Amino acid sequence: MNVHKNARLTPRGRELFVFLIFATLASAASAQDHPIVARMAEFTKACHQKDAEAVAGFYVPEAILLPPRATALLGRKPMADHFDKAFRGGAGGLEYKFQKIEQIGPATAVKIGQAQVRLGGQVITSRSLHVWKNDAGTWQLAYDVYHVLQIKN
Repeated sequence: MNVHKNARLTPRGRELFVFLIFATLASAASAQDHPIVARMAEFTKACHQKDAEAVAGFYVPEAILLPPRATALLGRKPMADHFDKAFRGGAGGLEYKFQKIEQIGPATAVKIGQAQVRLGGQVITSRSLHVWKNDAGTWQLAYDVYHVLQIKN
């Protein structure tokens, strides 16, 4: 595309440009204002407290967790055991960053994020895809898939 150095936006082009700027800012703000952000802060707090039962309580009773290179975990009890084993093994210091939250309907949302966990002298970076369900006003995890991106010593 060849653009002249003195090219100017038409009035319609300026309107579209302003709309796109505000739409982008609104979507970024709405993701950070989504109730799932607060739920993940509570989830992170439970992880910092190494409370496996509390962590499992963030999942719907029939939830599915797909950890890397492991068998699928169905339901809260296997998840509580999974987190308890991780905490007893020294996992801690969870830090979470949101990449995207998209609400699919009134009771379903998808969240993509990246986490760092410390284990011994290592820092493990992972990416996750979560499907959340809203049941009576409370967002809970229904599906949790994550994979390891990097392990640093």
